[in-house]
Amino acid sequence: MATQIGVSFRINKELKEDFEDFCDAVGLSMSAAIILFIKAAVREQRIPFEVTALDQTHKKY
Repeated sequence: MATQIGVSFRINKELKEDFEDFCDAVGLSMSAAIILFIKAAVREQRIPFEVTALDQTHKKY
């Protein structure tokens, strides 16, 4: 098994709470969801979803 390390980052409190709610709804921990994202990004060599610019009226966070 590969050695695991800790990673930390800062996010908006409301965004974290919304992400926790989402993860609970789909039965994942936040850590598991982030690991899924990282594995998909590494495997596909791209961000695994479409990234688009929104105008300021649609910005929530």
